[in-house]
Amino acid sequence: MTAFYTPLRLLQDAISQIITIDTQLTSLARVTDEQTDLNQVLEESIKLADQLGNKVVEINEGLIEFARQGFSGNDLLKITEFATLMANVSDLTVQEAASSLTAAIKGFSMEAEQAIHVVDALNEVDLNNKSPMSVMT
Repeated sequence: MTAFYTPLRLLQDAISQIITIDTQLTSLARVTDEQTDLNQVLEESIKLADQLGNKVVEINEGLIEFARQGFSGNDLLKITEFATLMANVSDLTVQEAASSLTAAIKGFSMEAEQAIHVVDALNEVDLNNKSPMSVMT
């Protein structure tokens, strides 16, 4: 029975992932301009997920969040990459990191490509404030 149900469950999971990604692309299409090539965005999302070890669904959520805020083109991909990095080095989700980065960008009147400095600064503060006990555990 296991030999029968395992491939069936894998197929169900694959179909579920496809539906989720399709839904996300539909949401992304609603919040981006007509000039945005969704196929290219999906390809970049997959590359970014592979590079950073995240799920494509998480990357797409970041893309949608930033597209809603008005980012587009290369800025959209860069800021999503930075939010994903921030999520990876913190306890935040990609969406929470997106909100934090947006607040920092708006608060300090920064450009999207400068957001990596916020991620670096937060990571450095986190590393410098680790207690000796947390390093041992």
